[in-house]
Amino acid sequence: MKYIYLIFFTLTSVALTSVALTSVALTSVALTSVLNSAVFVAKVSQNPVTQGVKFRLVFELDAQGSNFKAPNFTGFNVLAGPNQSTSMQIVNGRMSQSITYTYILSAKKIGKFYIGPASVKVDGKRIKTKRVEITVLEPSQAEKQRRKQVAQQEKDLNKQAIDIISKNLYIRASIDKKNIYMGEQILATYKLYAHSELDIKGLSHDKTPSFNGFWAQVVGSGEPQWKREVIDGVPFRTAIIKQLILFPQQSGRLSLDPMEFKSVVRLRTGNNNRRRNSFFDDFFDRGSFKNFDYVVKSKKININVKGLPSPPPHDFNGGVGTLNMEAWFDKTHTVSGEPVTLKIKISGNGNLKLVDEPVITFPNGFEVYDPRVVDNVTVRTSGTSGNIIFEYLMIPQNPGEFKISPITLSYFDLSKESYTRLSSQEFIISVGKGEQLPNGFARSGVSKENLQFIGKDIRFIKTETTLKRKSSSFFATWFYYILVVLSPIGVLIIFFYRKNQDKLNSDKSALRTRKASKVAQKRLSLAKKYLDENNLDNFHEELLAALWGYLSDKLSIDRSDLNKESAQNSLEIKNVDRETIETLNQTIETCEFARYAASTQASSPQQLYKNGEEVISRLEDLL
Repeated sequence: MKYIYLIFFTLTSVALTSVALTSVALTSVALTSVLNSAVFVAKVSQNPVTQGVKFRLVFELDAQGSNFKAPNFTGFNVLAGPNQSTSMQIVNGRMSQSITYTYILSAKKIGKFYIGPASVKVDGKRIKTKRVEITVLEPSQAEKQRRKQVAQQEKDLNKQAIDIISKNLYIRASIDKKNIYMGEQILATYKLYAHSELDIKGLSHDKTPSFNGFWAQVVGSGEPQWKREVIDGVPFRTAIIKQLILFPQQSGRLSLDPMEFKSVVRLRTGNNNRRRNSFFDDFFDRGSFKNFDYVVKSKKININVKGLPSPPPHDFNGGVGTLNMEAWFDKTHTVSGEPVTLKIKISGNGNLKLVDEPVITFPNGFEVYDPRVVDNVTVRTSGTSGNIIFEYLMIPQNPGEFKISPITLSYFDLSKESYTRLSSQEFIISVGKGEQLPNGFARSGVSKENLQFIGKDIRFIKTETTLKRKSSSFFATWFYYILVVLSPIGVLIIFFYRKNQDKLNSDKSALRTRKASKVAQKRLSLAKKYLDENNLDNFHEELLAALWGYLSDKLSIDRSDLNKESAQNSLEIKNVDRETIETLNQTIETCEFARYAASTQASSPQQLYKNGEEVISRLEDLL
């Protein structure tokens, strides 16, 4: 009997041990499952919060993640963030990693608000936090009074700062003449002045003047050249930002709008009892500093434009300045069907690019083509000069002697303040009888050698030949019936494809959007070429063109209306994350600062190019 008890006790122990081991194994599996699942939570530094008081919002992930997407912060001001930090720790040989995304917020209104879930990708799957409910309380009377005092102090401080900056950073716009005739050229110059000790942290071109009523031509396209000038005993760094030759197209009182730059200037704001040499003390000096945003703006310029005497001569072609005219034929003897070329060159100084072709009476019996215009005009600060050549191709149809009256042209002479008429000599063209031309010819250029006769390419038809009849006919074969069935289907496919393509191409905005990345990549390639050649001026300009051009095309915003604010608003509407927008803004500011300020950049050109390339790629994925 005792052996039976012994066997029973042994079997029971084995069973209990098995159950225990199974339980341990299941517990281990469950524990492993919990440890391997990523936890993504949202935390706030305080709740409830006071309206207008800063608080911290943290999104914490206990795993490795990517492609973080922030929620919509409706009802809150985003003062900073997202600031990303990563930490690792090893406990008992096991490594764990966590990532935090931190925002500094302040509430706009009193009440209960919700911050939606943030999301992040972990192992290819997107996980989200829970939404956060935040109660916003009204500030106390003491807090309101304190804020009122701080706001007044801030207002006074900004007023003092703006007063200091305005005297040490400004743009002067100037023109060489203020009372002019319509069509008379003037030179407009925009020059930037910056105090040599002013600590400029950012300088970007924000608004180009609109030249309503003027035809404008930019003088030069190189980078600004900085020089040192002393103004009233104070040293300044100066650079000519833009120069233009302007031609007024209407009479009356016209104006040039201001040119604007956005700047960030760093000034001392702390109280310091010991004497300083100037308000531009060194960074390492005692006291506190603050960055101030300031819009540098030139003054509006008014111009009085006088109308030209009326009525103008019948042969007036819009020319204003000091002009000359020459006219000649390449030959005066030809045969019917052979072309001759008349050239009229208008040269001198003035609005050459705006003159119309002269009025010429051609004799009957000549076939005359529209003129080809050759532009040899140069634009300098002294004005526009050079020549415009009009080339007329004429083909006489019949033999004989033809007379062309002198060609006349009137222009307004500024030195005399009256109209002056120019005239050529009379031309006589002798046309002999030429060979009969084949039916049809095509003009390509302006000389005989450039006329190609179509008839020469026609082969003669053989009148004697032996035709062999094929053994079988194509008709009534299976291939013939397949073509008969498929042809209408193919025509319909081609029709709808072309209709769809026409619809897509008619939408200019959508077409620009589709081609935005391709155009930007071409500009990036050119920027890379300049970078490899160490041509940093052209590199910064081309990188800027790539970024602004991409934003203009992708967001369907005209370049004239595009600035950092409009771009940022559009990107935020399309849910582009703040980190990408900040990288974009920083890259643009660095490029613009490199163009307009002689200062050593914090980022290397290679890193700047990499940032520009990555931000365009990132935006292309998100948009």
